[in-house]
Amino acid sequence: MIKLLQNQRGVTLVELLAAITLLSIVLLLIGNVHISGQKQYIKQSEQVEKQSTVRYATNVITRNIRRSNNITVSENELSIDSDKYKLVKEKIMKNNHIFVEDIKTFNVEKKDKKITLTITSASNQKNPPSLSTVIYVRE
Repeated sequence: MIKLLQNQRGVTLVELLAAITLLSIVLLLIGNVHISGQKQYIKQSEQVEKQSTVRYATNVITRNIRRSNNITVSENELSIDSDKYKLVKEKIMKNNHIFVEDIKTFNVEKKDKKITLTITSASNQKNPPSLSTVIYVRE
């Protein structure tokens, strides 16, 4: 032990380069894991946002249908009392104002007292967020 303390040679250049190389590899791996985690976080955040948008639109329209007595459907345009909902360029418009964005499909079908509403998000995923609901209208 005393010999090591009295040894004044230090570390050789080869030892120093080996230590720097190992440290660089470890830092590179840690950096890659961090960047991968960030990309996954961003992707999942966007997916949650799209799901939330579809859920919000479905909930609001469903609530309005249930409160109304005057509902008409024509060519995927839904009229609830004085409000009109239709899909225009990936946006659901309510009375010609943007209601929600990033919507791929907005399908409304009315048969007798049954209204089927399907909303699908505009997404690059294999299975984009989509919600479908059936509402029975009371008279």
